[in-house]
Amino acid sequence: TRVAAKQYGTSKGPHMIYTKDALDSVDPKVGDDVICSFGRGTVTNIVRVKIVKKETSSGSDETAPDDPAEQHSQVRQLFKYEVELNSWRLAGRSKVKCYLYKQAIQVVRKKMISEMSAQERVEFSQRQKASAVKVFKEKQYQQALNLYAGAVDAVRYVQHDASSSNETRADLVEVMVTCSNNAATCCAQLKRWPEAIKYAQNALVLLDALNGKKGMNIHTILTSDTKAGGCGLCDAKLFGEWRVKSYILIARGQ
Repeated sequence: TRVAAKQYGTSKGPHMIYTKDALDSVDPKVGDDVICSFGRGTVTNIVRVKIVKKETSSGSDETAPDDPAEQHSQVRQLFKYEVELNSWRLAGRSKVKCYLYKQAIQVVRKKMISEMSAQERVEFSQRQKASAVKVFKEKQYQQALNLYAGAVDAVRYVQHDASSSNETRADLVEVMVTCSNNAATCCAQLKRWPEAIKYAQNALVLLDALNGKKGMNIHTILTSDTKAGGCGLCDAKLFGEWRVKSYILIARGQ
């Protein structure tokens, strides 16, 4: 897409260009999706690497001469890309990272929500939530609502399968409840009370279902310490603070 935008002289170029030719990849940036020999992942960091190659005046680089004047150094600067693999799933919340040069990776388009796995949808919603928190603090309530609502919609109809870990299921509950309540808060700020009630009721339904499964896997992960792979929450927050917030929003809207 970046190549197309540059070619057409606008940032509003085509979303996708199809070709049977094998084209060189654009320069990866942090946040880009890439594929490599190990699978699909996301670029999380870029490190500059300096490679120094010493050569003698005779052209040999095997043995450096005693006379420094006869030594020559070739310095190359390359970029090494830190890629967090999405196609690898380890126990708990462990993730796999690899460090590759540009020629070993190919930038690809972002997945559409319909193409994402349950884990990828949850991670997408968590990023949406983080962005929404920032704009909410700036009192941009409509933009925050759009982000929170997008986060809820991304995981609303997730179909779990054998690849969905208990941690993924616990994270889904947390992001659904918090984003539903926060979307309701945005609606309240915008005086859109029917929508505020709908989002708050959605959070209550999830909390009531979780309350009926206390002590089971998902509840245990939500209330476990983060060092043990849990979410670091407690019942006072889950069934106290979050539930009370939902009730208050519903009461204000009636």
